[in-house]
Amino acid sequence: NLAALIGDKDLNVLDMGSGSGFPSVILAIVNSQNRVVAVESKRKKAQFLEQVQKELSLSHLVLNDRII
Repeated sequence: NLAALIGDKDLNVLDMGSGSGFPSVILAIVNSQNRVVAVESKRKKAQFLEQVQKELSLSHLVLNDRII
């Protein structure tokens, strides 16, 4: 349940196959205490997530291209 991850919590969240960033970007926006790791192996989607991270200054959103 996504709602359980929103609020004043200090969580580590892993979003495998993040794609367009749902739910990772949303969780990073609504709670800056969460450390959110978005993993996306497709370069084009990963570049989009990097741009979102940069433009929204989401320093607690961590991006990975691929996990082997």
